[in-house]
Amino acid sequence: MAETVPESQIKSGTGKVQINARYFVSLRGILKLIQLILGIICMALIIPVIANATYFFLVAVIISLVITVVWCFIYLLEVKELHSSTVKWTLTELVTTCFAAIMYFVAFIVHFDAWGPVVNYFGFSFPYASRNITAGVFGILNFLAYLAGTFYLVVDYRFRSK
Repeated sequence: MAETVPESQIKSGTGKVQINARYFVSLRGILKLIQLILGIICMALIIPVIANATYFFLVAVIISLVITVVWCFIYLLEVKELHSSTVKWTLTELVTTCFAAIMYFVAFIVHFDAWGPVVNYFGFSFPYASRNITAGVFGILNFLAYLAGTFYLVVDYRFRSK
């Protein structure tokens, strides 16, 4: 039988956990959703993995996607407002978003290095060649989305944290 938790135990920090979707209509929220959608598209295009370099691209996509999903839930559930005094949220998000951008940058270069000669030699008739090149292009777009997110976080950290 499920036991109910008293409301006094649900409260943490300064308030209760509430759902807040207002963040996702702001510029940074729209960037998070773009990162999430492009990550899902990259992951869908990259599977099945054929080349070894594609594994690294897939790992970069999955790690970045998990980071983005976690941040979406942090904003959706207003966790930042609950624990605002214990964690430097802007710096934490800046570091994780910058890490995701660097991962995408390295991953799409390695991915194109592996698939470029295959396409040049066999053309797009090689199995899954067009899907992998398209995944690399979406990887570049997602890198740019993470780079834009990093830029806005740097601006936010430098000018609003003081």
